[in-house]
Amino acid sequence: MFGVIPKPCGARFPADTRNRILMAMNSLLIRAAGKWILIETGAGDKWDAKRTEIYSFDAPPRLPEKLIARAFPPDKIDIVINTHLHV
Repeated sequence: MFGVIPKPCGARFPADTRNRILMAMNSLLIRAAGKWILIETGAGDKWDAKRTEIYSFDAPPRLPEKLIARAFPPDKIDIVINTHLHV
């Protein structure tokens, strides 16, 4: 995660045996100008076995199911903005 940063600098983040740290992906649902705007959609669930193991993604529920569980149908979203597309 931290590239060339020396290990002691990242020591305040507890790592597992493979030197992975716990991180979160959060989505933000905004109502503005009569529109529903979703910012960030997460990493998805179409990872191959190798990357699933490397990144240790948690299992579902997926974002659409989380929205539905909060009584918000995903088809009400007007605009989607993803800010991190580098993986």
